[in-house]
Amino acid sequence: MTAVLPDDPAVPTGSSSPVSPVTGAAPATELDRVLEVYRRLQIHHSRLVNVEASRRGLGLTDLRFLFSLAARPGGSVLPKEATAYLGLSTGAMTSLIDRLEQRDLVRRIPNPNDRRSVEVVILDEGSRTVDEVKDVYREAFTTAIPADQMGTLATLLEAFDAELAAHGARA
Repeated sequence: MTAVLPDDPAVPTGSSSPVSPVTGAAPATELDRVLEVYRRLQIHHSRLVNVEASRRGLGLTDLRFLFSLAARPGGSVLPKEATAYLGLSTGAMTSLIDRLEQRDLVRRIPNPNDRRSVEVVILDEGSRTVDEVKDVYREAFTTAIPADQMGTLATLLEAFDAELAAHGARA
């Protein structure tokens, strides 16, 4: 069953009109149009991630952690690194790992480089959870974006991501 997300009341459904749903005016530039579309994308992404996490009995931070683990070489991370990435206290990180470990999504293993610490590794069920959520996005991308434009989109998104990261580093 597919969850239906309520629409942003400021977003006309199915509209490809360049008219801003916020101001009712046409964007002054294509950049303004991009900014408006990006704002709506963030809203829909946020709603979708909430639905997908909830459907699996997870919190948003739980899902973010699983995604970050799945993206790492070897699927493992030191809790201290994850604490910094997620912006959690050490106690909150311990609770998050405990929850995910009880659900057989992750496991603590001895750190091969430091016997005093552990690594957290993603398990098969955790990887399946990530893949299920990715499948929702795969479907949306393949439905909305022609295959011959996917590489161009990836290149543009990579450049935008790098620029946002650079701005964040300067902040």
